[in-house]
Amino acid sequence: MSSPPRPATVLSIGVITVPDQIDRRMLLRTVWLHKPWAGDGGPVAAHFVIRSAGAPPWLDEQLRSEEAHHGDILRVPVPWDESRLKGPLLTLAAFIAHEARRAAARYIGKVDDDAFVHVADLLALTRRVGATVPDRMQYVGMLTWSSWLPEKCAG
Repeated sequence: MSSPPRPATVLSIGVITVPDQIDRRMLLRTVWLHKPWAGDGGPVAAHFVIRSAGAPPWLDEQLRSEEAHHGDILRVPVPWDESRLKGPLLTLAAFIAHEARRAAARYIGKVDDDAFVHVADLLALTRRVGATVPDRMQYVGMLTWSSWLPEKCAG
């Protein structure tokens, strides 16, 4: 039995953001999202992942306009006004579920909207990891969790 063909997109990056961070999104589009590898058909696809469920009409229209103009918005069904405590995590979970359903990329990456990604180095890393552990699920990175609230840290 032959293995399924690998997707043309090697890496799908979700940039976790919130609806009102338009300036950050514009900066990232200028700094690293405009490169030739980005977009459909290239080795890397990057999208701003925005929670927007239940958004008021003015915000919904603003996001629709930005998506129509830039084509790089992925709206996920997480309440637009979810707290900073749960919102980013729920948004990330929705992005991962979306990408898993699509199965359009070999690797899924996540960054926040205040991060710079050196995409060439990240692609090189995926090649090295893929060669080391071919055809296996892989996690590269660091997971951390902390809280200023002592009751949140207690096991």
